[in-house]
Amino acid sequence: MTNDRHQVAEWAEQYLAGSLSFQRFLELVPEESGDSLITELVDLVEHEPKRGGILGATPQQYDGHIRKVRGLIAALRES
Repeated sequence: MTNDRHQVAEWAEQYLAGSLSFQRFLELVPEESGDSLITELVDLVEHEPKRGGILGATPQQYDGHIRKVRGLIAALRES
């Protein structure tokens, strides 16, 4: 399971860096990992808020969301 966690953390980093598409990220991550941290990370990535605009997140809201994603990535790497 540790290898899965580290691999998913790497894919999430690639997604945030723009070198891995959203669709490819979802294809690579195991659908039913049974791991609550992986599930939470995928959920946050799937529900990444739109930036700005009328219905978009404020910069503070978006930054908070990304902080949560990065925190989960760190937790996955540490385990």
